Amino acid sequence: MGRLERAVAGALKADLPEGTRHVLVALSGGADSVALLHILRASSPQWGYELSAAHLNHNLRGEESLRDQCFVQDLCAAWGIPLTVESAEVARLAAERGQTVEEAGRVVRYALFARLCAQRPSAVTATGHTLSDQAETVLLNLIRGAGLDGLAGMPP
Repeated sequence: MGRLERAVAGALKADLPEGTRHVLVALSGGADSVALLHILRASSPQWGYELSAAHLNHNLRGEESLRDQCFVQDLCAAWGIPLTVESAEVARLAAERGQTVEEAGRVVRYALFARLCAQRPSAVTATGHTLSDQAETVLLNLIRGAGLDGLAGMPP
């Protein structure tokens, strides 16, 4: 087992709620989420959870967004992982709601994850992030004037 796999196993042991029976992977198609899916797929027999994935096409990058969607569809089909794909016009939603594109995308993504987890007993969502994502979150929260919770970064 490599360093990354050990780190994920440690996080599962520390942070996976007892009784979790299903893990939904937020699958963008980027390296972080694909690595997470790979590791969780390999460890699911050991931990005893079912695994599925969800992908939201934000429609922000034209053909590139569609390529990401096709990639995750092909990957999940090849690995035998159930996948839910949805599409949203995130730029339009951001303008309508007076939000940034990032905020609107996050709201739509997390609503998708919450809806899918609500359909399964004892389900959680797993997202893949790097240390630079964590550092960015802390810096943005610091700039916004966040309290201690914000300065702690992303929770497990």
